[in-house]
Amino acid sequence: SFTLNQSGFRSPPQQKPVAKQFNRAMTTHEDCEALVEHSPSAAPRRSHRALAAIAATMASAVGVATLVGGLSLAMRGAPLQPLTVRALLQSDEVKDVTTDNLMALHGATLGGHGAVRAHVAQGFANIETALQQLHPEVHQQLGELELSAEEHGAAVRALRPFGDARLVGASHAVLEEFRVPGGGDEAAMRRRLADRLAPQLPEFARLGAELLPEGRPMALHPGGAAESWHPTLEVDLGQPRRLEAADGVVAGVNAHAEALFRALEGALGERMPKAPARMLSASADGTGNTSLMGCLQSAVPDPTKVVQCLVENFQEVVTMMKGKFKDLTSR
Repeated sequence: SFTLNQSGFRSPPQQKPVAKQFNRAMTTHEDCEALVEHSPSAAPRRSHRALAAIAATMASAVGVATLVGGLSLAMRGAPLQPLTVRALLQSDEVKDVTTDNLMALHGATLGGHGAVRAHVAQGFANIETALQQLHPEVHQQLGELELSAEEHGAAVRALRPFGDARLVGASHAVLEEFRVPGGGDEAAMRRRLADRLAPQLPEFARLGAELLPEGRPMALHPGGAAESWHPTLEVDLGQPRRLEAADGVVAGVNAHAEALFRALEGALGERMPKAPARMLSASADGTGNTSLMGCLQSAVPDPTKVVQCLVENFQEVVTMMKGKFKDLTSR
């Protein structure tokens, strides 16, 4: 365009220097590269580089997809490791349930949860070592005896009573009554326990439907407590018998392991060896306790053993509670 000057003539517009058009001098290598990159002749090169980048990205994606697909196929093709009796005994699931139950039964007297969990793990390891040393063929068999999902579930459910709040509370009540000085003879103790436990009869009736689905107690011991309830055989037999935290853990682990083995005997039948549970319930003196009160007397002061007594003699416990419950409700 032209502008009019003072003489009335149009003068051409002044041309700005190229350097000012770009606001700086184009003297560096980077500036030249920028100009070339944005020039029309550079378009084909940019297109080729873009296509190459896209191709590289697609190749990488295909490679990743192939790798993931191969791993997926390999995982689907690999059979799942079967769960054996020995693997169940070693499992974190059993150790965690046992730890939680012992914490519920003993409270903080055993120590912190982490410490108890470590002792529980060692306890199960000791049981396996004892089995390997005393019954090597059975130990090998347990490593080959596979469990179905139903059999696995039945075994773990057998551990529930030790952590059931109703049985935990009843075991503590029993221990408190046995601590009373001059508690009297067996008949007197039975009356006191009936007085103490009777208010819990409705809860125990519901508990019975869970523990006794077939009208019989859970087999924590062969033939019930009437035949073979004895203090638990500890793996470290050389240690003195004192009521300490370590003893509570050892006895608790042995009781849980025995309950697990008994449940597997019921679920597997003749396929499950009897030696593991028999090892844990072996009698030290050859005598047996033939009643609920005799069982409890042997169990005190360990709450885990008290729970075993209550479960094995559940019908007798409920009968004892019913007599007193009628007196309470008739007042």
